[in-house]
Amino acid sequence: LLDDGRSVEMVAPSKPVPSWLPAAESALIIRGTAEHPVRRLTLSGIALRHAGWNPPAAGWVGIQAGMWTTADRRFRVQPAACIVTYAADVTLDRLDVAACAGAGIAIGRDCERVVVSRCTVQEVGGNGIWIGWRGNLHPDGMLTAIDEDWESAAGAPRRCVIEGCTVRGAGRLDWGSVGICDQFADASRIRFNRLDDLPYSGISSGFVWRSRRSTQGRGLIEGNDIQRVMRRLGDGAGIYTLGWQPGAVIRGNRIMNVQRHPRATGSANAGMYFDQCSRGILVEGNQLMDIAGDPVRFNEVLPSAIFTDSDGGWSERPLTLIGPEALK
Repeated sequence: LLDDGRSVEMVAPSKPVPSWLPAAESALIIRGTAEHPVRRLTLSGIALRHAGWNPPAAGWVGIQAGMWTTADRRFRVQPAACIVTYAADVTLDRLDVAACAGAGIAIGRDCERVVVSRCTVQEVGGNGIWIGWRGNLHPDGMLTAIDEDWESAAGAPRRCVIEGCTVRGAGRLDWGSVGICDQFADASRIRFNRLDDLPYSGISSGFVWRSRRSTQGRGLIEGNDIQRVMRRLGDGAGIYTLGWQPGAVIRGNRIMNVQRHPRATGSANAGMYFDQCSRGILVEGNQLMDIAGDPVRFNEVLPSAIFTDSDGGWSERPLTLIGPEALK
């Protein structure tokens, strides 16, 4: 049944069509230990396909940015086709991830200087690329709270980079997924990526609704091209932030064609959305074009907590708003 109510007749193919039944939720796992992390590893030009996702048969509910739950109301995170934990100076270059049921590439506990460069992630069920994956925070894979942080700052991913990547068609199964996710991480660099055709937000930074410090901070979101996002849900944006992020910078991004599905509910969509308790973020030189909603949205946030430079003053050109007529 299509979105507009029309039905589609399924016709059997004239010849056999290849099909796959995924047996594993991850196709590539790079995992050291706290005492012996994986070091100085580069993987290049690898294609990952058909990793699965096996939620309970009784059903599940997607929440936001890779989080989901069931009737037991315990919080879980999506699996990923590629997972990196306990690693330092690891580079994933030109990986091609597609047709996977969970997230694409995930960087988790105790990672430092992990670089994801020139990778392509498309047609996956969950988040595209993820810094701050908490799937192994506890042995049973559950979280005690949706915004549970690492036990100490040493557990947080540090100085990890997502650069020059393309994420297209993420969130095919869990519509609350995002293109690039940065949670509970220090000094991440998300630069010069292209994001397109997403059901919810393009880039999501931070994941704490309360006014408290977390391991999130000093991130850079720069020079990204974000378009055709919010195609299914409401209450999101091209770039979405949540919580206190001291030293963060959002600079020089181009956000266009933020959509609003006719059946979407919740708050208006936005080009940039500073949600609850967002603060400590410098925003400058961004372009917002063709936004179906608010160009900039604040929810329980004072603008003065966002548009401040290191001296406490205002950035001179935080945003450039361009209407649809300028795109013709």
